Amino acid sequence: MDNTAFGSKKLQLPKFLQGKKAITLIIGAVVAILIVVLIVIFVNQRSTKLNDEASDRLSEAYGSFAASNDEQGLAFLNDIVTNYPKTSAAYQARLFLGDYYVGLGNFNEALAYLATTSTDATPEELRPLALARIIYLYDVRNEFINARNSAQEFVNLYPSHFLTKSVYISLARYYALTGSIDDVRRVCNEILSKF
Repeated sequence: MDNTAFGSKKLQLPKFLQGKKAITLIIGAVVAILIVVLIVIFVNQRSTKLNDEASDRLSEAYGSFAASNDEQGLAFLNDIVTNYPKTSAAYQARLFLGDYYVGLGNFNEALAYLATTSTDATPEELRPLALARIIYLYDVRNEFINARNSAQEFVNLYPSHFLTKSVYISLARYYALTGSIDDVRRVCNEILSKF
């Protein structure tokens, strides 16, 4: 039997994988991979725990408002925004606080909560809802240029959102209120062609 093709030659490993150095290198690589896996698991569990705690607090806040205990509800919402700032519940709390402060006529406070949510919210589905509230806030304050700019941003960013048609109609109105008749025509033509 001829062993020239396979048998007589031993498998030659590169020099850096031979001897004690190779074993140390392999063990080091395995340990590094295990450390990375453990860190990922820890971060994931921590994130899940924070999301669960924030969601529980949000439920408590809604319960407080339902029981007409606005002070306690606001305390819960502010706690969520402060202590769980990057969770979905915190962005939902910001939306609620924005609506709450608009209802009180405290537009600057409302705008602060809504602006953050419109740009940073996770899940991203909350962003157009916050931007629509910002448009409404500017409209209520008769700040039609700001409302127009926000509405234009909305239709550019969310062309297929369920609110886009009504935002387009508002956009045409804002252009009319600011004296931009050519833009009113353009927006009306966009409405006719898209809807």
